[in-house]
Amino acid sequence: MLRSLVGSEMCIRDRHDIKCYILRYFNVYGPQETHKGRMASVAFHLFHQLRKGGSMNLFEGSEGFRRDFIHVQDTIRINLHFLESGKSGIFNAGTGKARSFTAIGECLREIEGSGELKSIPFPDDLGGKYQEFTEADTIRLREAGYEEEFLSLEEGIRLYHKMLSENGGFHL
Repeated sequence: MLRSLVGSEMCIRDRHDIKCYILRYFNVYGPQETHKGRMASVAFHLFHQLRKGGSMNLFEGSEGFRRDFIHVQDTIRINLHFLESGKSGIFNAGTGKARSFTAIGECLREIEGSGELKSIPFPDDLGGKYQEFTEADTIRLREAGYEEEFLSLEEGIRLYHKMLSENGGFHL
């Protein structure tokens, strides 16, 4: 499918001089995700587990599950860059730095000053279906002129924790 998208993108741009961009979002977290329910970010779920019971549940092996977590604020900046620059193409919207699920729990524990990371069994229904590693290749993004630094996981979790604590995760 990606090849057909790339081919279509070239064809449309060449024939009609249309500017378009496609962003492949990685693991976005941050404000306004309450409506996602079960599909909300790991940060969202761990925050609520910590506040409810003082501990956070992670699947066995979570220290080895690494994903490219990007704060929604960074995705907004990427979108604005392409809106303003008029660049076209298909780009990865990620930080280029994979981090573990455990790292998110550790960030939250540090912010809260307490909290236990508990290991729970990996669900049978996810066996063979679970992505253990994602990391954005940001070369094309940088080549398209995007120069902003991304929030570190620690900075992003701190901002998100503050918003979850004060406003339930919503912009007011």
